[in-house]
Amino acid sequence: MSRTKNNLFLATFINYLAIYITMPVLVPISKIAYLSPSQTGLMVSVGSLSMMLGGPLWGKLSDTLGRKKIMITGMLGVGITYVLYIALFGYSMIQGQFVMTAFVFLILGRIVLGIFLPAMPSAGNALMADITDQASRAKGMALLGFATGLAMVLGPVIGGLLSGLGSLFIPFYMTIAISVLTGLYLIKALPRTEPVGVAGHEKIRGSKVFSFQLISWLLLGCSTMLVMVMVQLVMPLLLHDVFGYSNVSSAGQASILFFVMGTALIVTQILQMKVLNWQPTRLIIVGTIFMIAALLIMAFTHSYLLFAASFIFVGASLAFGLTAMSAGCSLCVSKEHQGIVSGIVAMTQGISGIVAPILGTVLYEINYVLPFYVFLAIIIAAFITFIISRAADKAEEPAFTQ
Repeated sequence: MSRTKNNLFLATFINYLAIYITMPVLVPISKIAYLSPSQTGLMVSVGSLSMMLGGPLWGKLSDTLGRKKIMITGMLGVGITYVLYIALFGYSMIQGQFVMTAFVFLILGRIVLGIFLPAMPSAGNALMADITDQASRAKGMALLGFATGLAMVLGPVIGGLLSGLGSLFIPFYMTIAISVLTGLYLIKALPRTEPVGVAGHEKIRGSKVFSFQLISWLLLGCSTMLVMVMVQLVMPLLLHDVFGYSNVSSAGQASILFFVMGTALIVTQILQMKVLNWQPTRLIIVGTIFMIAALLIMAFTHSYLLFAASFIFVGASLAFGLTAMSAGCSLCVSKEHQGIVSGIVAMTQGISGIVAPILGTVLYEINYVLPFYVFLAIIIAAFITFIISRAADKAEEPAFTQ
């Protein structure tokens, strides 16, 4: 059992590292390939859309085909798709100018990559739910959250260092290698997993998936993701417009604050796993309070130190909130629906990647504090919905005891 958890940790870490390791070079390599910033943004947004649609699909397939097959397919698919992706970038570069056909194929390549990216976490979270009971579910999900946070912190650092070795393609080569090797390793390392409904998996209280309780968990978790993406997007703008940093220095300060946030996320995940061991409801409540506090500080402070300190709250909120959403949603459904629910949870990343950049930048152009007010209202509304759902359910924890 512990070996399976360790392999889940490794696979989750590599899957998200494949995303974050290429982030520092995506914009520079797009410029060299004659893409404008808006075209690069469109390419990323379309990829987020395919991630959003792919999550539930892979989750459902993991229920019907088995977790192991989907995890391996996802890892190998990411590696192979990146081969296609860098080939298309290379083709664009040698043209010496913008070529619409190359851009269209880059969009298609990003769509395919976005489809494969949620396969591993959708099946992996479901497998973690399969091998943990109600009492240990949050601790198990915290382990996967720790892997995600570690990739979030180390990925951009590794990508930046690799790009300094002489080629912007090196982070992509590294991503291909680690994705394919991990996929091949999982073939041997993971135990065989049967489709749900086989090997003792019994239906519990019918086949219902969606409920008011599940929706309330998804809304609150998704609102946390929305705030995170919005903060990451407008933070460099605030550093320039409010705190007076130049465009160049604001990028450096932004990297420092990202590191603070990621470190807080990792430390909080370790505390949850080793010390706190809180159940999902307490996790989501504390996490939401932290995020509300962070938004209030960002909206009203003109002190850089307070602004920087608010990223500790953001990191802790993400650690608590995302772990709670994965565990809480898992506990809302029976065993035959763990895959589809894990896929829906993964879908929230795609939703936040589409909605937050558009809404956040439009609001910022109207007034720099407006994004914080609007996203604060969103998370408070989701929190109230969650409290109502908890009051409607008289049990302390979600309905399904597994």
